[in-house]
Amino acid sequence: MSSAAVLPIPRSLHVETLLLDEAGVTILAASDATGVHCPVCGEPADRVHSRYTRTLADLPWAGVAVRVRVRTRRFFCANPSCPRSIFAERLAGIAPAFAHRTDRERDAAGARPRDAGQPRHPAALDPRRPGGRAADPDRARRRRLGIPQGAARRHDP
Repeated sequence: MSSAAVLPIPRSLHVETLLLDEAGVTILAASDATGVHCPVCGEPADRVHSRYTRTLADLPWAGVAVRVRVRTRRFFCANPSCPRSIFAERLAGIAPAFAHRTDRERDAAGARPRDAGQPRHPAALDPRRPGGRAADPDRARRRRLGIPQGAARRHDP
């Protein structure tokens, strides 16, 4: 049986380690894609700036949670007129930029309210929660005075 049938991992990732703990399975992988291009200007890039780790949620295997930790590279854009001088390589076929879930997990879950332009959760509109979007008449005054939003609530009668 091939490893592709057991572990549905794209060829652009190199699996380094599989870890099993109480939280589930963690796949440690590195991106070894070649021919990386700037997402803004399309210029090919070959100078690595740095590396960082992205953690993505994937579909569970036999009821066990799966996380994919991908060591991803940041590159310098070779085009001096490009507004983006440093960019992270894209994980095409795995997850879009800035995502915390793999494409497989997102597709299996179906459309989310946020995809329809709605807030993720009704609590996002609650003015009593930090970051709530409802109108707060004293917010501008507190900002001018430098009072944090939560601190002002603690002292309100």
